[in-house]
Amino acid sequence: MRHAKSSWSDPKIADFDRPPNKRGRRDAPLMGQWIATHLPAPDRVVSSPARRARETAEAVVAALRRPPATIVWEPRLYAASRLPLLAVIREQPDSAGHVLLVAHNPGLTELANTLCNDSLENLPTAAIYSLNLPLDRWSKTCFGVGVRRAFVTPKQLQVDSQMP
Repeated sequence: MRHAKSSWSDPKIADFDRPPNKRGRRDAPLMGQWIATHLPAPDRVVSSPARRARETAEAVVAALRRPPATIVWEPRLYAASRLPLLAVIREQPDSAGHVLLVAHNPGLTELANTLCNDSLENLPTAAIYSLNLPLDRWSKTCFGVGVRRAFVTPKQLQVDSQMP
């Protein structure tokens, strides 16, 4: 999952410290509710500690009614490219059957494309890209082994909810 839309209202705030904007605060719980309805609940949420990612992860975990301790703060996810993201995935405990990463672009888009041989141009803010890894250990994760399960954006859910 990419972090929710962030605020650029104060140019003095460092990138790491930018909070979600109004739309981001609306979209994060919406996406958490979608996960609760359509995907297995994550056993573990691994998030960038950047404020917009942190608040996104917290909102999703609250929507899933999971304990805050479900979240692991991983500094390497901040502004990471696909290789550091892959390294973090490979380090997950095998006891965690389902893991949710909350991180940043362009690394997440690159990761999705290379794990699943996909061709996304961009993973929008607060979007969920769910995939299956047909492996018995996280440490075996490598590019090209994933199978896309779902790709959902907040905009899609808002359009769907407005349909009669």
